Amino acid sequence: MDGLCQVLFATVLLGAVSLSVVPTRWPYRVPCAALALWGAGVLGALAALLLGVFGFLTDPLLGGRHSIALLPLDIAAIAGATYAVAHVAVLYMRAGRRARIRRDRHRSLLGMFGLPHPEHDVIVLPSNEAVAYSLPGPGGGHAVVSQALVDRLGPAELGAVLAHERAHLRQRHHLFVQLGEAARTALPGRRALARCAQRLGQLVEMRADCSARRHSCRHSLLRALERTVPAGSVPDALSAGHGALPLRREHLLSRERCCRSVPASVVYSLAGVAVTSPMTILSTGLLPAVCAWICV
Repeated sequence: MDGLCQVLFATVLLGAVSLSVVPTRWPYRVPCAALALWGAGVLGALAALLLGVFGFLTDPLLGGRHSIALLPLDIAAIAGATYAVAHVAVLYMRAGRRARIRRDRHRSLLGMFGLPHPEHDVIVLPSNEAVAYSLPGPGGGHAVVSQALVDRLGPAELGAVLAHERAHLRQRHHLFVQLGEAARTALPGRRALARCAQRLGQLVEMRADCSARRHSCRHSLLRALERTVPAGSVPDALSAGHGALPLRREHLLSRERCCRSVPASVVYSLAGVAVTSPMTILSTGLLPAVCAWICV
């Protein structure tokens, strides 16, 4: 397998998925499926890169059909892509370590000042600011709300907010946000990557809304949004959660079936194609044939 061709395929796949999700508005209609497509694009690009590295190491000359003059291009492509992925991975792990330290400190403060709610499994902070957030950690983490928010919301509205925050914890949305921050820090084109990270944060908030509406009335969640500004997965979330509020209201009002519609099924199918495309192309021999034709 030609390393350069696989790196180009990985770049095209990831770029095509990103261009279909970031600058368009359709992901707001099916945020769950859009996140799945984005994740499938990332996994598919990584799989293509790994296949390219493996193929280059095992057969750098493609059985004698590869021109020796093109080997420097293969080496440069493989080295550059591997460095980029490794750089993002290192920053991701560093960000995760710093986040765990902040969360440990925050849990210590919650242990001193937070109080358990008498009816819900949530920690209540004695604060006059209406906030709600999720704090990942051992045992699945904790949902945290302020006393002002408890006083402001009714039982149904509070239950909807807690369902939203528990969805963040259960689906580990902080890992998505952490990956977006690592990519934005490590790779060039930071303005474009910042936009990608912002869209990711918006879709994550809407994904949590989709989960919350399965456990509570969507109108209760809408009323809660009108009365407070949920802070998302504080302290690790992007500020995109605040910018997504109008979009979240529109989605809750207009998308009754959320991500269980026909368009969502189509996007899920495309996600399956994206994640399996590197292995499919490898098994059919299409990409090796193209690479061998180019190298003739």
